[in-house]
Amino acid sequence: MAKAMTVAEAKAHFSECIKSAEDGEIVVITRYGKAAAAVVSAKYLSELEDKGKLDAGRRGLAALVGRFNDGDDFTTQIEAVVRNRAASRKTPTLG
Repeated sequence: MAKAMTVAEAKAHFSECIKSAEDGEIVVITRYGKAAAAVVSAKYLSELEDKGKLDAGRRGLAALVGRFNDGDDFTTQIEAVVRNRAASRKTPTLG
């Protein structure tokens, strides 16, 4: 379970945040009552990166960068998405 701290609390108890992260706990830093950041262990961060679950904020097509072996594989995947979307947009005809 994650521990939540305000920015002021995290600043005042920074070494405690680091120790908690080292012990495997996620420390969520809040600002104005909303989650703003998280402190996690370097090991956990590495695991997320290795599993491809960390996209560093990339969205849309940018999130796909580096996930394919070559341009042909990427093209094949995009064409499949386009075909599937086109097929789902077809309206059934009344016969």
